Amino acid sequence: MKSIPIVLDKNLLDNGIKYYHRIKLQDYPHILSIGGTGSGKTYLNKTIIGKIVLRVPDSQITVLDFKGEDYNFANKSNRLYMFENCKVGLEKFYSDFKKRQKGTITSRNLKFLVVEELGSMLSFYDRKETEEIKKIIANLVLMGRSFNVHCLISTQRPDAKLFSSGVRDNFSSIVALGNLSKEGKSMLFKDFEEKIEPVYSQGAGYLLINNSDFYRIQVPEVSNVKKLEDAINLGLTR
Repeated sequence: MKSIPIVLDKNLLDNGIKYYHRIKLQDYPHILSIGGTGSGKTYLNKTIIGKIVLRVPDSQITVLDFKGEDYNFANKSNRLYMFENCKVGLEKFYSDFKKRQKGTITSRNLKFLVVEELGSMLSFYDRKETEEIKKIIANLVLMGRSFNVHCLISTQRPDAKLFSSGVRDNFSSIVALGNLSKEGKSMLFKDFEEKIEPVYSQGAGYLLINNSDFYRIQVPEVSNVKKLEDAINLGLTR
């Protein structure tokens, strides 16, 4: 599988050099995307989806967009789930994963789950349903790589309560856009807090890969929005 260029290096960009930081999903299988309203987080998620679809020909995307605000261009796609249907979509994705585990599905094409605004989604469901959702996400994060199943989980705050115990630490790639709280810095980047400076522009932030490689980054601008949306649509339907 090809590596996916996800964000630009901000230090180099400030000096006129465009250099992409890349993620190879076989090595770094799951992504945690953090950022408040207006940070550019959903824009980032869409660019990652589009690049995966264009670089991995048989990839299949599932998007859970609880707020139903950002993927209206794809509202006829069969793997876009919005509002209360998000849990149904997650359960369907997990069912296919379990079939791969059991061998009843033998294909190993890339299956990529995107959860937009996990915090908002969990707040909708009762406690029992919330724990079921957290357990499913935990199993996907802990066991998905061997079956070419990968996740991008996105939320405004990196609260530990959004995840089953220890799961948040198993995201091999963490992108945080905008300015994090002191607690957020400590939770996500405890070994790099002294390197974090205030963020003043949309789409800017930090990337941590494998708990060791830390970068100041900028989300690239999309020059052809229709091409991106068409790619997302393709990944959601094929």
